[in-house]
Amino acid sequence: MGRPRRTHRVRPQVARRALKLLSPRIYSNCYTRLMITTERLLLRPLETSDAGPLAELFADPDVMRYSDDGPHQDNEWVGDWVSARIKDARESGFGVLAVTDRANGGILGYCGLVTHAELDGQPEISIGYRLIKRYWGHGFGSEAASAVMAHAHSALRIKRVVATIDPHNDASLRLAKKIGMVYEKDVMLPGYTYPDHLYTSVD
Repeated sequence: MGRPRRTHRVRPQVARRALKLLSPRIYSNCYTRLMITTERLLLRPLETSDAGPLAELFADPDVMRYSDDGPHQDNEWVGDWVSARIKDARESGFGVLAVTDRANGGILGYCGLVTHAELDGQPEISIGYRLIKRYWGHGFGSEAASAVMAHAHSALRIKRVVATIDPHNDASLRLAKKIGMVYEKDVMLPGYTYPDHLYTSVD
């Protein structure tokens, strides 16, 4: 079930202040050198050329069903989104990663961490993920999210990672539980018509 939402852009200086509160040992050069490998996947920093493959993801109504603002057919929008995520990650030291197939380098989607200067009254770092539809049902989402969560806790020393999930999004709820996250509370976010579930992973 969809809902009207608003996208909130965090200003870089606000994100940096939130980052200092949450994890002062993260350094700004971490992101550009980051490579995370799993049995089947390579997670790497986003590149501007990734906008092309990711356009399929953002244009798919099923993939974007529970998104803030629905599907996007505009390739320029996708390019701007990728550029913004790269900029944010280089400033904070972590961010959204391209999820790629280790066998052939093809892009399956994205997964990574996002800084929130304020989420339900406090600064948070959240995990987010989306896969191109044809890669659903193979365990790639949980494989990527597990790797990102492990990196967040062990390498980045982030103690608490959250996820806000639409209560109707059964697939994301199952994935959160599969990677060890637990339900904490419901949160009503600005512009929403009903609350999300807030799941947490605390190291």
